Amino acid sequence: MATYTTRRALIGGTGLAGVALMAPAMATIAPGPAITTPDRLAWDAGLKRFENEAHAYRDAEGHFTNMETQYFANKTEAGGKAYDVAQTDMLDCSGRVCAEVRALAALPAPDAAAVLIKTQVALDSGLIGNDDLAAMVANDLRRFTNYANQER
Repeated sequence: MATYTTRRALIGGTGLAGVALMAPAMATIAPGPAITTPDRLAWDAGLKRFENEAHAYRDAEGHFTNMETQYFANKTEAGGKAYDVAQTDMLDCSGRVCAEVRALAALPAPDAAAVLIKTQVALDSGLIGNDDLAAMVANDLRRFTNYANQER
């Protein structure tokens, strides 16, 4: 292989033969998943929505527990209706919290603290066994470690 020492030859492309010979070694690295640039404002808004729904769920759960205690203490028809309403409200809140957990998990975490929050929310909600969630957290960690285009 000829070695070109002039800058003009290198810029002209004739000196790229050495680079082309190294290209196959670089091409064997498998590309990682597409990396999305995190939006801090979107993350903060998603976290706030989750916190609001979680707070509403805790309130509904407390109300349901009170209604349940009253109903089973008295067993009146009115108490049964109040129990049913409280249970329906709690289940509706539970559905909204689950939706917000999934939405939060889908958002790219803007920093390591956000990944920790995402993981803790998933642990608390019982979604840690979800393969999609694991992939989302792994994508965040790849982005933070600058390891996005390599897989082990």
